Amino acid sequence: MKIQGSIFVRMSRNKGESLPQKLVWSIENGQRSIEAQSSVLQEEAVSSEESGIIVSRENDEMTGENAYLNEYPLNLLIDVYEQAGMPFDPAGYAMTEDQRNGLEQAIFSLSARLKRFLRKRYFEGQSCRANAVSEDISEARVRTVLHRLLKNLSRPENMDLIQNGLQIVLEKQKAAIAGIVDDPRAEEITLEQLNLTVRSYDLLKAAGLITVKDILKSEQEGRLSAIRLLGEQGRKEVLAKARAAMRKDGAAS
Repeated sequence: MKIQGSIFVRMSRNKGESLPQKLVWSIENGQRSIEAQSSVLQEEAVSSEESGIIVSRENDEMTGENAYLNEYPLNLLIDVYEQAGMPFDPAGYAMTEDQRNGLEQAIFSLSARLKRFLRKRYFEGQSCRANAVSEDISEARVRTVLHRLLKNLSRPENMDLIQNGLQIVLEKQKAAIAGIVDDPRAEEITLEQLNLTVRSYDLLKAAGLITVKDILKSEQEGRLSAIRLLGEQGRKEVLAKARAAMRKDGAAS
């Protein structure tokens, strides 16, 4: 249920209660527009009551003294900041709407499996033991997956989203692209020089994106994310390698 006056959402354990909404991202005229849809964390959702799993955080070693927390996203943020080795004071913490959007964008980039573990851990409050039962794996394996989840969310690019918010990050990215898209070297660096994965290379070539300039203009116009099968991870790879190629070329010249 949603808490009045707070952006935090208490984890639902009652049948029929819906999980929070997710934010779906699309790029339009260089901006990402936001529209509400059912949560990315709700995919394959099975309530604790339906699965017969008793939700308990007692003696759960994963979050230690923070195990009693039952509000999302505060419980997740405590663990993510701890994983990143950054200070975080949950007392009186107030998350802005743009920061929540940034967190949702970071979650959106996770694999389906990590999203599922995130839902069970931070929405449903499942202990490692309950999670192990529902996944039919060992508790040690659950802890390994949760560690990987937190490690992914605590990467610099995701912490930028979580700390500063989606719009600020998008504006920084837009400014960075605008600064190099008209650089003459962007027309000289081709796909072959980017050392992309075979999948990304084939998709870009099929879309008619041959040079770094083509890629950056496509991102500015919102066409890059629309390439079927490229996905968010592929988009990040392409942009990162395009920028890296520009920096390398500039250093060499």
